[in-house]
Amino acid sequence: MPKDDGATALMSAAQHGHTRTVEVLCRAGANVNLQTESDGASAMELAMDARVVVVVVVIVVVVVAVVVAAASCATAVVPEAATTVAST
Repeated sequence: MPKDDGATALMSAAQHGHTRTVEVLCRAGANVNLQTESDGASAMELAMDARVVVVVVVIVVVVVAVVVAAASCATAVVPEAATTVAST
């Protein structure tokens, strides 16, 4: 993957099997949906092409954890906001 291909640190780590780096980048908010300019490959696709299955699993698990956490926060905030609106 050439450096001028729009590749991100996440893509490079995924392609080379750097599992811990992939986990840290995903948890820090790296965009897993970005794609390389030449072939439109995402970090997950690069990991699959390189047959680094554990990286694919890490990306999926971290993304699901982030979504669940965000949903939990939204659920916790909504009732409080609804109570405030209802009492005014």
